[in-house]
Amino acid sequence: MSDKPLKFKDFDEAVEELDVPDIAFTIKGHSYSLPGKISAKAVLKQMEFFAEDAMIDPNQIPQWLEVLIGEKNLEAIVDSGATWEQINDLATWLLQQYGIAPELDLEETLEKVVSEEGDSPK
Repeated sequence: MSDKPLKFKDFDEAVEELDVPDIAFTIKGHSYSLPGKISAKAVLKQMEFFAEDAMIDPNQIPQWLEVLIGEKNLEAIVDSGATWEQINDLATWLLQQYGIAPELDLEETLEKVVSEEGDSPK
């Protein structure tokens, strides 16, 4: 065996040492709390869903919101009667809080996608 010490870093410990408060918000009189650290899954899904021009397939918006906000939270928010504007503003604000907001204005992008889908024949 070699006398050289092993290089080792406990990434769980490093993350636990970060004191990042939860992110709290209220919609339609109900309070919600999300972890202060965004999951890798949410970031990877965002990268997958958003193309280089920051456009997202309208069919993927619900799935992306579930990853960002949490399926139960999103269902509760929608069931409470939240408007699209509130959910859109929440998504934009969360991305800003997590420091991963896309270069393009997310609100503008999502509004464009929704309006384009509304213009398409069914």
